[in-house]
Amino acid sequence: MGKILEALASDRLCAAASDYRGSKEYRAARDASCALEKELLGQLTEEGKELLARYSDAQAEEHMLYASHMFAKGFRLGVLLMVETVAESGDFFLPEQ
Repeated sequence: MGKILEALASDRLCAAASDYRGSKEYRAARDASCALEKELLGQLTEEGKELLARYSDAQAEEHMLYASHMFAKGFRLGVLLMVETVAESGDFFLPEQ
């Protein structure tokens, strides 16, 4: 059995990144985002900070739902490509007699 199938069968498969560092560009964008958030929080009232936190949570939820949808769509596309590859291969069919 393959390593992925074995991990799936034994409930040891983990697709989530445990320590994502990303590319140099990602880290620069993340640093800029954190700096801007810190600056913004310094200028907001407590009410504004709460509103920003709710907004950030809503944005994160939207992103997570979209990413899940796109993952499922990509997975389905991969399965269709695999099915087409297998279905068009003559190696799996006995010759007609």
